[in-house]
Amino acid sequence: MSTKFTHTIVKPLPAGVAKASVLRLLHDHALLIRLNPLVAAHALTSAAPERETYTVTDRIPVLFWEGTTTYTASFADTPDGVRTRIKAMGLVSEGEFTVEERQEGLVLLERAEVTCPWVVRWFVEGKMRESHTALVERFAEKVKEL
Repeated sequence: MSTKFTHTIVKPLPAGVAKASVLRLLHDHALLIRLNPLVAAHALTSAAPERETYTVTDRIPVLFWEGTTTYTASFADTPDGVRTRIKAMGLVSEGEFTVEERQEGLVLLERAEVTCPWVVRWFVEGKMRESHTALVERFAEKVKEL
């Protein structure tokens, strides 16, 4: 039996950076993959003009043990960001990173709808929140370097 949850992160970006520059970073799919602290390896498996697909291996620490999981991740650029689709054993995540212009400046917004077996939801949701919070923080640091 599967369950769904929604994952959202909103991160204000450093002032003075052009939206086009932030979008160039978001359209660097390999960079987005590398910014995830769980990623141990990745390889491009398909580079169609409308979508890139990678095989990604994550290291997953659990208490005193560390395992790995390999999955597919696809990326499709949009005018305001990138759409993502992750497919792993029993898990599907459909998400999007977008750059929004707000009164306070540029904001990176990550939204994802995740479907996974209900028995591991707590684990998946916790690891995703932890790793994607770090990914977004690392992305903001890259934006500072622009």
